[in-house]
Amino acid sequence: MDAAAREQYLSSQIFTATPERLHLMLIDGAIRFARQLRDALAAGDRETATIVGERCRNVLSEMLLCVERDANEAAVRLRSIYTFLVREVADAQFRRQAEKVDGVLAVLEIERETWALVCEQAGPRDFRRDEPHAPAPHEPVSQHAPVLPSLEPPPLVGESFSFQA
Repeated sequence: MDAAAREQYLSSQIFTATPERLHLMLIDGAIRFARQLRDALAAGDRETATIVGERCRNVLSEMLLCVERDANEAAVRLRSIYTFLVREVADAQFRRQAEKVDGVLAVLEIERETWALVCEQAGPRDFRRDEPHAPAPHEPVSQHAPVLPSLEPPPLVGESFSFQA
């Protein structure tokens, strides 16, 4: 498949995807970049680690933006987890520790399984039947400036999150 056809296919997938499927696509991207980061750090390839580490953090930040603020306790916890993952990726890059990325990947794999089930249960959406008019196209991710969380941890309801649980 040539580059133009691949780009058209991906655009079609993104613009017609349900919100659940879009989130799953973000998780897949975060996993892909986290694996590349781990491999680059293990190989001592600083340049590649910098590039894919930034991409991984950007995807995680986009995932963070997708979670409604103060929607409910589950949303608050999810935001805390995504914030934690952004920090772990940054710390792995700073310390050049590939093994730190393994913890990030473990969390992302669980998150992927969960969202795959959500997508399966939601099923495909027929926009012609569900909505009175055609949906507006999704805003491309590239139009968002990545918003990285502050270095201050978000308030948790009597709990903290770590890989040493």
